[in-house]
Parts: sequence; C-alpha cells; structure tokens
Amino acid sequence: MRKSVCLALSALAAAILASSAFGAEVLIDFETPEVSGAPVEIPGTSYSSLGVTFSTVTRSGTGTPIIGGTISLSPVNSNMRIYEGSNAFSGDQFAGPALGGGANDLLMQFASPTTFASVVSDQTVESSQTIRLIALKDLGGGAFEVIDFDEGSDAALGLPDSLLQVGGGSTFTFALFEVTTEQEGFDDLRFSVLEPHSIALVALSVYLLVGFSRRMHH
Repeated sequence: MRKSVCLALSALAAAILASSAFGAEVLIDFETPEVSGAPVEIPGTSYSSLGVTFSTVTRSGTGTPIIGGTISLSPVNSNMRIYEGSNAFSGDQFAGPALGGGANDLLMQFASPTTFASVVSDQTVESSQTIRLIALKDLGGGAFEVIDFDEGSDAALGLPDSLLQVGGGSTFTFALFEVTTEQEGFDDLRFSVLEPHSIALVALSVYLLVGFSRRMHH
C-alpha cells in the first residue's frame, strides 16, 4: 500500500512539474525604439522590462560547442544595435551585437529561468557562414556551461532554415547569439519563463512529496 501511494504521489508530482515547465512566452520583435536609416546603438538594458538584457561579447574560439562542456566569453560593451531595413524577418527592424572591432556576439541574460529560446536570422542574401544560438549556465569568471545549442547558416532566407532554437530540457538564464565570421543580426526573439506561480507550484509539490515520504517511513 505504501509503495503504491508513493508511486501515485510521485506521478502526480511529475505531472505538476511537467505542467509548470513552460510559463509565459515573450516575443521581442525589435520594432522599438524606432530606427530610421543608419543602425542605432542602444543600451543592453533597453528591454529589461520584458525580462532580458543584452551585452556584446566575444567567444574564445569558434568551434562547435559541446553540450555539458564550457566556453569562455569576454565582454566588449554593454550595448546592442538595432538595424532598419528589409533584412528583418518581421516588421522592418532587427537586432545585433554592438560594434567594437571584429565579429562580435550578443549575450542575452534572462531575468527568470527560461526553458526555451529562439531567434530568426536576418534575411540577407550572402555566402553561407555559421551562426549559433547557445543556451548557457554561468559558471563565473567568464566561463559558461553549454546547456544546448542550435547551429545554422546566415544565408538562410526563410523558415524553418533561418530559425535557431534551444531548450526543452534544463532551464537556463543565458543565451548567446554567436557569429563565426562577420557581423550578423537576428529578429523575433522568443523565450518562455517560469512564472512566479509556476515556481511556487513546483516548490509546493516537492515539499508535499518529501513530507509525505518522511511520514510514510516513520
């Protein structure tokens, strides 16, 4: 009887965790602030009210990342760029790293743990170069653990080829839009976050499971 009750409670807790794994989805299409003509460099905190901040960084090396491995990032500045033009996937604006010499990457830091993130590469006719979206866990000192990654070509001109997406497993709080050869941009950042009530529900389910298990063993 105890075993069957424990199994049933474990299944219930698993269902609660699964249902709480995906919270509200956020879409940022970079149509604000409005840009006309030349690209505009803006603070990386410009979208903090939507749950994400940006900074321009460079990665040490451009080799294919390994899930569970580490990569090193060096800061360039705390800004990003907004571009205006037909290269946008939706609307007429898209985002990219700030300039600072060389091909820079854009690091996103989410205000809450996220389970999924995606971007659409800029729609530019050009020779194919590798771009990546990498989900990361901060290890400190510029080192990050690779949670997941997706790799594509900057020459892709439509879905699904121009879509980069990560997640579906462990939560993460950082994601890196990585270029390997030259400056690139992206549009339509989507990410889902664990909402406060979801986090509370997960904590409650774990608390009840642990408490019931202890009582069953006394």
